[in-house]
Amino acid sequence: MSKIKFLNIKKITLWALVLLEMRKNLKFFDTFGMGIALYNGMLARQE
Repeated sequence: MSKIKFLNIKKITLWALVLLEMRKNLKFFDTFGMGIALYNGMLARQE
């Protein structure tokens, strides 16, 4: 198996774990998502 393929699998596994954690901490990530949405809205207004 090539090194690059192995690293990609590792990265995908890492993302899967991150997504699982996000699902566990959904309440936190809801507020986090809202914060990002507000921030993006502020940036859009400035343009």
